[in-house]
Parts: sequence; structure tokens; C-alpha cells
Amino acid sequence: MNRLKVRETSVPRSGRPLLTTTEAARYLGLAKNTLEKMRIHGRRDDNAPRFVRLGTAVRYDPDELDAHIRRNTAISTSEYDPYSRD
Repeated sequence: MNRLKVRETSVPRSGRPLLTTTEAARYLGLAKNTLEKMRIHGRRDDNAPRFVRLGTAVRYDPDELDAHIRRNTAISTSEYDPYSRD
């Protein structure tokens, strides 16, 4: 019940509810473990998706996940630069 309460009060400006790690991983098509590793080992300049910490809960803003997808969009593998700041 407490988890539901956190999610109801955690709505970003876009009006889309924040996602749990499992939901965000599904949204991105990644394994939950991969997303957790990206969060744990990430640095400010990394291209990992941004997250929100609410007490001990970790949540992902769908708008940030969309931005992560846009940052990682490329036409070819030679074009891909994970450290690009575009």
C-alpha cells in the first residue's frame, strides 16, 4: 500500500507517473539488472538515464527515458557516440 502512495504523489510536470526500475527497464527494452548497473556505476557525464530518488525509492521520469532514447539514436554504429552531449 505504501508503494502505491509513493507513486500517486510522484507525478512529474508532464503528468505522466514516475516509473519503478522494473517499469523503466521494460519501457527501454532492457533487463532490470542492466538499468540498475547503469545507475550504480554511472557518472555525471555518462549517458545513463537520469533517475529520481524519493527516500529509498528509485523512480524514473518517462520524459527522461525518452531523452535517453533520443541521445542514443544513431543511423549507424560508426555514428554512435555514447558521450555526445547533443
